[in-house]
Amino acid sequence: VLQQRHQKILLLLSLLVLLGVANEAFCRSLSGDAAKVERPGPSNRRSPFVISEIMYHPAPQEGGANLEFIEIYNSQPWWEEVGGFRIDGDINYSLPPETRIEKLNYLVIASDPKAVKKAYGLENVLGPYTGRLSNGGGRLRLRNNLDAVLFEVNYDTRAPWPSSSDGAGHSLTLGRPSYGEKDVRAWAQSDAIGGSPGKADTAGNEPLR
Repeated sequence: VLQQRHQKILLLLSLLVLLGVANEAFCRSLSGDAAKVERPGPSNRRSPFVISEIMYHPAPQEGGANLEFIEIYNSQPWWEEVGGFRIDGDINYSLPPETRIEKLNYLVIASDPKAVKKAYGLENVLGPYTGRLSNGGGRLRLRNNLDAVLFEVNYDTRAPWPSSSDGAGHSLTLGRPSYGEKDVRAWAQSDAIGGSPGKADTAGNEPLR
């Protein structure tokens, strides 16, 4: 019931944004673990798409595998074609024609797709991108096929940003999107070491695994 209600709310918000009626809304759960974690969703109200996870400084791997990746989430209750969208900033990558993200689903883009597929057992990983995610703080932007900026984040490694995302094995996740992606409080360290590419993360739960 709650999931159906959430989908209806997301649908209403998406329609209001498309109609230009709503620019900003804040929705937070205030009890239990839900007070710490929000379901992924639009954060800046300009787009239903977010960069939901950033593995900018993965822990060293045996054999030197590069597990650097980013993840895009579609918060709409319908799929959408994103061919021609691109990522820029510290890295650059254009999504291939006819690429689509299923409803309420994720798309993973990696520096070394083969390594990430093998490490996480994933089938669909795009890439490689050019450039590297900075280990000292950086910028990522998601642009649509008209080159409009849909989402932008300037992450950092210094407090109050999560320190365990900087080489300790955890990723950086958009755990509280209603703060807006420009607010450090919107970002959290992943619950599990290695992050959770391609699926929801329960960032904020204790203890960390």
